[in-house]
Amino acid sequence: MIEKEKTQRVYWLDTIRVIACLMVVFMHAPVPDKENPLTSSYLLGALSYLTFPCIGLFFMVSGALILPVKMHLNEFLKKRFSRILFPTIIWSLFYITVKYLYNEADVAGVAKLILQMPFSAVEGVLWFMYTLTGLYLFAPVISKWIESANKREIEYLLILWLVVMCFPYIRAFINISEGDYNILSTFSGFLGYMVLGYYLKKYPVNLSSMFNKIKAAVCFFGFSVVLPAIFYIGQFTDFDPGTVLYNYLSISIVSMCVFWFILIQNLTRLHTVVLFTKVMKELSSMSFGIYLVHIFVMRRLIWNWIPVGALPLWLEIVVVAMLTFFLSYLVVKIISRFRFSKYIIG
Repeated sequence: MIEKEKTQRVYWLDTIRVIACLMVVFMHAPVPDKENPLTSSYLLGALSYLTFPCIGLFFMVSGALILPVKMHLNEFLKKRFSRILFPTIIWSLFYITVKYLYNEADVAGVAKLILQMPFSAVEGVLWFMYTLTGLYLFAPVISKWIESANKREIEYLLILWLVVMCFPYIRAFINISEGDYNILSTFSGFLGYMVLGYYLKKYPVNLSSMFNKIKAAVCFFGFSVVLPAIFYIGQFTDFDPGTVLYNYLSISIVSMCVFWFILIQNLTRLHTVVLFTKVMKELSSMSFGIYLVHIFVMRRLIWNWIPVGALPLWLEIVVVAMLTFFLSYLVVKIISRFRFSKYIIG
């Protein structure tokens, strides 16, 4: 989300980052309604599923921009962590303060949350920061291999990672150990997204070829539409569809991430439009801050401004999401004017 290239800017990566940021905002936009639980609505279920590629896309953009790490280890860590460590601390303290002011945490609760900060997020949306930090720590390690690896060797790693991404489905039939207790556990996790982003940037899929279009369409509909539909409709003992539909580390979500990545990558004409690229560049540069502040703007402000039920559900979601995105952008833009803004919004 926060990477900036020293060389020629890759504008389609800006577009992917903005799309991913919009997905996050739309995912969180539905206003809770006790009389009509969120889980009972097909619209809300579909919205959650279709916006789940957001995090994978963010990590893919990171991988496309920083891998392989070529700068000295100390320089890399200093550069990256000055842009992520301080915002994490500042926004964690901000959200803790908000919880206290809204009587959601007493003094003892505040103390516990502060002690929790070095280990896990104090606000749900901040989990991304901790995961991204871990990936940054590992990036210099894997970079030495990526720099010398050929295409087939990178594909070897990605294939094994994709096999693990199929585990949520395979568990409907076979008992596979969770976490670190299986043969391919080393190939699991979000690192695969970073490697995938690097791979697709270095070896792009050209959709001008009809054969590639067909392959992309078949993979997308097969893994992201047909496969989850079969498992959702089918009756499988002790199988929860949510483990595959709403799981960042599921082959269905990975498939959607790849679809969005290569689709935007191939919109070459769109990225020659000066106004479009300027808008995407501006929004992309603010996306990190928008991600950090949008939960406060949405849940503490917008949700209280929108009368629940006054609008059709789909329109209410659109209004909440767009207002949140716009107001969050304004807040971040104002913060960016300050001298030390990079320590606040990255």
